[in-house]
Parts: sequence; C-alpha cells; structure tokens
Amino acid sequence: MPLPILLGKRPRADDQGTQTSGRGTRACTASRRKLNALAEKIRKWDPNCRIPQVPRDSDPPEVAFKAAASVQSSLAVKQFISLVEEWKRRDKDMFLSSGTGDIVVQHGKRLVNLVGKSSLTDFLHRHAQACVARQLDLQMKSRGSIRRSKDDTERLARELGMEIEDLKEHLEKGRMWNSICGPEDDRLLPFFTVGPKGTFEEEDTLIVKEKCPLYIKKKEWRSLARETQAFHSLLDADHVSTLRRAGEALEKMVLMGSEQVFRWEKEGFDGGTNSLESLLAALGVD
Repeated sequence: MPLPILLGKRPRADDQGTQTSGRGTRACTASRRKLNALAEKIRKWDPNCRIPQVPRDSDPPEVAFKAAASVQSSLAVKQFISLVEEWKRRDKDMFLSSGTGDIVVQHGKRLVNLVGKSSLTDFLHRHAQACVARQLDLQMKSRGSIRRSKDDTERLARELGMEIEDLKEHLEKGRMWNSICGPEDDRLLPFFTVGPKGTFEEEDTLIVKEKCPLYIKKKEWRSLARETQAFHSLLDADHVSTLRRAGEALEKMVLMGSEQVFRWEKEGFDGGTNSLESLLAALGVD
C-alpha cells in the first residue's frame, strides 16, 4: 500500500492561535513524495520487500527508510544465504581438485579469496571490525573508562602488528556498524547490503547494484550511523527477530566453528522464489 501523501493540508494554528507557515507543510509534502517514489522503485525491484510503515505525521530521513527496506528485502536474505554457502565451501575453493574442473577457474577462485574481493571476505572484514570495537568498548565500560588511553591503543596496535592509524580506522568503522546494528549485538550485519558483488547484479538485464534502490552505498551507511533511532523505528520487530536468529547462527559458525544446518540446506532452496515468507522460513536452524 503506497505511503500516504500529505497534500493540500492547511497551515495549522499553534497553541497561541497563530498560523504556522505553509513552508513546513510544503517541505513535508515534498519529503513524503520522495519517500513514495523510493518505495515504488523498491516495490518494482523487489515486490516482496517488507517496506517500512511510516507514520502519517512523521517523515524519516530517506537513508533510514532505504536502509530499513534493504534489510527487510528478499535480496538481503539471498545475500545471507550466499554468505553461508560461501563459508561452507571456503576450504574447497582453497585447494586444487585433481582431474575435476578447469584448472584456471580453480586458481581463479583461490585468487578471489586471497585478495579479499569475495562477498564473504568483505563481510568477515566488517564483522571483525564490529567485534573488536564492541568488545573493546565493553572492556572500557567495565573498567569505568570512557575511552581507551593512548598507551592502551599503542599497546594493542603492537600486539596486532598494526599501525596505530589503521587500528583507529578499524575501530571507527566497527563502532559505526555497532551503532547501526544496535546496542546488544551485530547479528543484523550479514543482512546489510554492502558486499562487492552478488545479489544486486542481474545478468539478464545488465542492471548493476548502483541502480538498485535497495543497495546502500558506503557513504550512506556512514550517514545512517547518525540516524539509528529512525532506522530502528522503521524495522518490523518479528521480521528482524528472524534475521537476528539466523545472524546468531552464522556468528557461531564464524567465531566458534559451530556446525549449523539451516532449513534450506535440508529442504532445498529455490533461488528464484518470489515469497519472502518462504525465504524467512528457510533461515530456520535445525
């Protein structure tokens, strides 16, 4: 259902009986029209996306609306499934198989993994940043400190064999992901559409991710870190709860080597399914 548009609304009287300027109403109307147009683009790209419901009297920042729709899209679920599949076959792609497959392709897969250009390595990089930042901040909080001292930062950088400025950059980005994911955990992270390839490319139409209304650019994620309250207010609680449970299972696989079997692995997965409910059901862990 299209978002309501606030058209033709008269300036309202304030508590003192004066009328507010129509400028605010016009701005609100323009903002709502922009959100409506974005929602329509998203609906055409992903008919089963759970588009956020926006209160009639409130227009959220466009980046918050777009990000909430992206996280709740079928593309985000398919991205998650691709990450799990890539994780489970990672060793297979690192070793050559004699007599099977094109040797050039096999070496090519190793190259992709080693230069860190795969969707999985991109996600693992972001996840590691988020984990280091979150655990470090929890450690500081337990010690009653607001921030880490310069000596502590230098010591950690030496232990990691990392330049101090590089460590600071990782912590800054990690805290950005923490703030967007929420105060408790980073389990929404695998549903953030920032990967270098995959779900946003449609070979049959030659449409690339930059044209997809659900693709969030890196600079937009940085902007979103300042709009987290609006972002979380637009998320569907039940939908996101399902995503977080799946994200927790992937986190156990990545951090502890836990064996997790998702429902789609046992029952099969139709990559062309048009049902978001079917995709969400496939995320169940048995």
